Amino acid sequence: MKSRYDELQTEYSSLKLEYEKLQEKFSTLLSDYEKLSNDFKELANKYSELSENYSSLKSAHSELLSKYEDLEAKCNLLQKDYTALLNRYNTLIAVAKERAGLIPQALPKYIDYTSSGVYEAVSEALSLQMDNPYAEIYYWIRSHVSYNYDTPMIIPNPPGVPDAYSKVYNYVQYAGETAKLKHGDYEDQAILAAAMILNYWLRTEGKTHPIYVVMINGWNGNVPLTHTFTIVPIEEGKVVIIDPAGAQRIGVNSWVFRIVEPEGIERAFTEYVKIWQDLGVEWDRVEAVFNYHEYIELGMDIDAFVKWLYKQTT
Repeated sequence: MKSRYDELQTEYSSLKLEYEKLQEKFSTLLSDYEKLSNDFKELANKYSELSENYSSLKSAHSELLSKYEDLEAKCNLLQKDYTALLNRYNTLIAVAKERAGLIPQALPKYIDYTSSGVYEAVSEALSLQMDNPYAEIYYWIRSHVSYNYDTPMIIPNPPGVPDAYSKVYNYVQYAGETAKLKHGDYEDQAILAAAMILNYWLRTEGKTHPIYVVMINGWNGNVPLTHTFTIVPIEEGKVVIIDPAGAQRIGVNSWVFRIVEPEGIERAFTEYVKIWQDLGVEWDRVEAVFNYHEYIELGMDIDAFVKWLYKQTT
């Protein structure tokens, strides 16, 4: 009986020890559970906060995305407008350079001999009834078109050039413009003379003939000069030299009849150049000639130009 009691006592002690160990583990697990529960609650709170922040950020992102798309659309429109403006700017610069004579190949188009202004001017000139259409055209220009110096043009320089712009003291007018404005420099009046003669031929013969606006360089002492006048080849080496602006510029009227009468090329040019020489101007180089359909760069001295011109008329 006692033996059985001792066994139970021993078993009880063993169970009690195991219970105490389990109790200790339970306490530890309970403590861990409480800690994890607290951590979970903290994480849940953080999750809720992050979730709210995410929703807020998502809403802000949608709003910003909408604004971005709107700005992108506006940017594309501005880019389109900028491109159009840049193209317009470049076009205006090109026109300004043409008007300033910086693109000499464009000069032929300024001889607009079919324009209304030229037509009306020729009609008025022919009413002078001088029995010489070239004299009538010369005198109409001489009496109706005053000489004036061009206003400086401001032309922007390309990037990389120190100065933002350049001043160009030249402005080329269409012949029709000069006829209506009633003023122009030597270049404008030479272009007008060529246009009026071409218009006269067209209305009387139904066709045109060769004619040249001549660009000549020279000196007045140490001062470089440029001038432009009109040469009308007639036939067999004869020409008409028309230079109404030259008459206005140097104030010489005694030679206007020689200017408008056909003469041999060499004689005509010799007299023309000598008139200027007597006034201290030496013409030594013909840079180019042009008419309504072509620009011809020559770079010749006077003798070479006379020979070149003679070949064009024979």
